[in-house]
Amino acid sequence: MKKVILGIFILICLGWIVFFSLETLGVSNSFDPTELFGEKDEQVIIINRQSEIPPGSLEELSGIPCEELYNDLNDSSFHQCFISINQPHMLLLNRSGWDVIKVDRLFKTFEIKNLIESQGTFEVGNYRGRYFKQGLYLTKKGFVITESNNWEPLHDKKASASVVKLNSRTAVTDIYLKGVNRFDYITKADSLLNSVQVDDEELFSRFISNEILSYHFYERDYFAALDSTYLNGPMYEWLNQGFVIVETRAGRSIICDYVAGQDPILNLREKEQNDTSNVFSTRLTSSFPEENSNYQIDYLEDLVVISEKRIVIDQLLADAKLGKTISNNEILRNRLYENLPHLVSERFANPKKAYSRAVYNGNILVAKTNQARIDNSIVQKQSYSMNVAAGIIDFETLPGEGNVICSDNTNNISLFLNGIKEWSKSLNAEVEYIQPLDIYANGEPIICAQTYNKLFVLNQKGKNIGRFPIELENEITSKITFYRWKGSGYFVFGTNDGKAHVYDMQGREIRVMKIGINATRQIDAWASQGRLFYGFANASSFYMYDFDNRKMHRNFKLNQTCVSGRIPNEIYQYFLTENKLFRYDQKGTKIALTNIPNGTILKIFDENKNPILVVKSANEIKLINSQGIEIGSVIIPFNEVSDVDIAFTDNGKSLISIIDGLENNVYLYRVGGDALLTKPLEGQQKVILETFGANKKITTIVDQFIIQYIEN
Repeated sequence: MKKVILGIFILICLGWIVFFSLETLGVSNSFDPTELFGEKDEQVIIINRQSEIPPGSLEELSGIPCEELYNDLNDSSFHQCFISINQPHMLLLNRSGWDVIKVDRLFKTFEIKNLIESQGTFEVGNYRGRYFKQGLYLTKKGFVITESNNWEPLHDKKASASVVKLNSRTAVTDIYLKGVNRFDYITKADSLLNSVQVDDEELFSRFISNEILSYHFYERDYFAALDSTYLNGPMYEWLNQGFVIVETRAGRSIICDYVAGQDPILNLREKEQNDTSNVFSTRLTSSFPEENSNYQIDYLEDLVVISEKRIVIDQLLADAKLGKTISNNEILRNRLYENLPHLVSERFANPKKAYSRAVYNGNILVAKTNQARIDNSIVQKQSYSMNVAAGIIDFETLPGEGNVICSDNTNNISLFLNGIKEWSKSLNAEVEYIQPLDIYANGEPIICAQTYNKLFVLNQKGKNIGRFPIELENEITSKITFYRWKGSGYFVFGTNDGKAHVYDMQGREIRVMKIGINATRQIDAWASQGRLFYGFANASSFYMYDFDNRKMHRNFKLNQTCVSGRIPNEIYQYFLTENKLFRYDQKGTKIALTNIPNGTILKIFDENKNPILVVKSANEIKLINSQGIEIGSVIIPFNEVSDVDIAFTDNGKSLISIIDGLENNVYLYRVGGDALLTKPLEGQQKVILETFGANKKITTIVDQFIIQYIEN
């Protein structure tokens, strides 16, 4: 009996040992995150609410080793997840415990393999999994757990997610979903930045261009803790509240305020012992300017704008003058300010993301939005502001956007490409005309410019072509005409000795013709019955010259200065007198076409051998074809017209752009229809209207700037 009792006692002891061992194993396999994750992980992301953190919504999950596995998890398959940001392992917790069914349904597309229920093990992709009670632990094959540093999970379990930094001083950032595409971040750390919060919208939005590519605001003292160069530099001394770093297509700039009584330009001049220049080299931050670079500075209302490129400053000043600012662009203003807190220590936005930071009560509050999910661009409309830095005489556009050639009152011509000045060249005399000409018929315009006695033909690098420039003994009296005849290109123009000159594309003289008058109107060149003719005209006469037979074909008197228009095998002369529109044919026969009360010919568009006259009659602009028939009109709310231009859409609709000469505003109309702009654009002197696809390109002048608006 004693032996039986002893045996029972031994069995009880063995059972207790087995039970104790299993329980101990269970504790070990409960997968305590503080034992699984350590310093080599650098950071652990804790997902508390999977439904609030869908794939692609949280920046911190992008590019981590387990990203693909996490993105494939089925919704509500766990109540909490711990993911290493640096190593290939993660832990999933399920309150009701894991079993074969739950494991099998864990992923959307990944297949569970080699599932052994008795051991709680399985494989998925390149990962091995183990589960026991509430914990399921996934590691990449070959991964070995390292020793933990026994950190404490002090995160807020009510947060959508948390990020725990596992370094010598553990820091926790709790992340809260605050609406569509916005997360707020609150960081608890041992040491925090010293900063106040600033309403940067109130400070900067009325002055900064609405065509920026990125925006980065820093409060004065907040940035001092981030950049020692700035802290010990001159900008920290003059700043009042803060500064913005903006990126434009042309480059970057700093825009900042300054304390009353301080003058940033004078401060820098004194520091560099420079009495007059606005070009400086003193470092303002650790990254501005770039090594061995200088920068310029200029005033922008009560702010200053600083950049390594003058073109950036010029564009920002022009946009501020035109009112093309953030505050006047509701979409951009909302993206920058409405989706984030108003009072901040830092704010950043570009087309892909936006965030703000502010120090509150010992915490750093970070708010983030995913701009790419809101819209694919921070820029609503594109336009170009090109600073000629002199009085503009004339300009012409080139194919593409922001491509312009211009002349100014300092005898220079300048080329802008993509809105940026490529070069400027002095012609040492007043530039009378400029025009881009496709002389090689390859879609790459060559630049033709003329002074009183010189003709320049330049490539897009500003280099002379062939024997150009041509210098003449007499003054050039007409705008240069370029034409093609029998496969070759030629230039023809008149001089004040009653002659006309013909040159080929290389600048070689082909012919000099004595015509008996000074041709003051641009010379016409056209073909009639297979023969080439020139038309020479001044205010009172028209001469028709037969080029092939080297003789004058006919001539006749004109009542007054006319405009010419070509149709197949024919050229017409148009003029207005006594409220009637008249036309001469090339034989000199005059006929009355139509009545136009108080009419004025503004322009003739002589393209594709289908001339269109633009005529003003009181407050109506009429379009009239070669036969004198009105083909459309618009009523305008002003009397003084400085310039007009017309263009045609892909579906054949006529558009017209008109400058109000008193108010210096540019209007855009559909011929026979309504105004196409909700409010006019600023512009003066000249306008060029072009269409491409569904967009319109309107180029004009504002003071010393050429402005090119892109309108939908």
